[in-house]
Amino acid sequence: MSTTVFNGHDFSTSTSYVSNISTGAKSWFYTDTLTDQSLLNIVVTMLGSETMYGRYEIFLQVTQILSLVLSATTLMTVICIAFIRPDIAKKPSIRLSGWMALTDIIFSLILFLMLQYQFMTSRKAIDLGILDWLRWGMSMTFVLLNTCIAIQLHLTVLANKPRLARKLNYGYEAVSILVGMGLPAILFKLRMLPVWNPKLIRFMIYTEVSKSNIKYLLCDFLWEFIAMFYCLVVIVLVLYKIFVVSRDVVSVQTYHPDHIEPLTSSSSSNINTQSASPSCLEDQTRMGFIGEGRGEECTALSPTLVNSKSGDSNNNSQSTTLTVDRQNNLRKATLRILLYPLVLLIIRVPYTLSVFIAPNPIPALYLTYTLCSIQGTVNFIVFLINPSLSELWPLILTKLRQNY
Repeated sequence: MSTTVFNGHDFSTSTSYVSNISTGAKSWFYTDTLTDQSLLNIVVTMLGSETMYGRYEIFLQVTQILSLVLSATTLMTVICIAFIRPDIAKKPSIRLSGWMALTDIIFSLILFLMLQYQFMTSRKAIDLGILDWLRWGMSMTFVLLNTCIAIQLHLTVLANKPRLARKLNYGYEAVSILVGMGLPAILFKLRMLPVWNPKLIRFMIYTEVSKSNIKYLLCDFLWEFIAMFYCLVVIVLVLYKIFVVSRDVVSVQTYHPDHIEPLTSSSSSNINTQSASPSCLEDQTRMGFIGEGRGEECTALSPTLVNSKSGDSNNNSQSTTLTVDRQNNLRKATLRILLYPLVLLIIRVPYTLSVFIAPNPIPALYLTYTLCSIQGTVNFIVFLINPSLSELWPLILTKLRQNY
């Protein structure tokens, strides 16, 4: 009978270690999947040769280091923006990007440590439990921070409720961190009993699998599933509104997802009046679609509505061009911010699905580790094209030209 020994524990491939969920028999239980020790029966054949496994491990380490560096770059950039342009740093997507970068840094560090054989195999159970809790906490916090951006899109683009969005705005980070770290902490006692399986790069505990399944489902997986489903619904509805509804209506009022000043009747009148003047075109060119002052009241007015309010033919042409440009800019800005919850789905859905795949989730596990290792890199790319940074690039280029 073949055996596999990790951390001084004999993980036998015999059926005596395979979970019997109907009777609640104890077995080795993975803290990040709803499967049991039967995985070890097929791990050797799925991993292939030791050389191939070693190459994949090196690949993961390289991608995690890159993710760590780029996440640190994102965080430092947000801090610099806070000093250079505090008004931009206060915008939801910029602020949340900084917190996402922080969770990515901690998450990447933990994943990197999980690949260090000597470090992990020499840790005590409580050390492993804390690492497992931090890993889950950072993962859950990252999901919730992206969900907050989806909420912002929902309130501003879909529901046109900027006042409510403004009230919730500065509570996003606190709620995400408290809930993200708190839910995994509910199982903290259970997490304090793990051993480390370096072959599968996973934490394991010896417990009743059926009960653990329910606990982990209620405290971890269920909330991630709800959050990702909500993000998916928001993405579909926003895309529908942008590409279908906005083309069929005479006047479309919507708010920039990063700018949530309420639109009053007086300000709407001012916007309509100023849209007919040439000077407004210069103001809008300066503001772009991130807006300042009245520019934050991102109302997309159709050319038909504006033309009815303008008497001069030249002004009509300019106002038509202006409002079309504003609609296009608003559409582009919304699509860029929509990338945040979209990235969440791309990275996290394969992992969540792999949780429910049995008895052979190894290919999905490979995909999961690969996607998680590039999480910080992808977030960095999305951050670079954030529409709220559009004003900073000309400023940076101007300073570079002056200095160099």
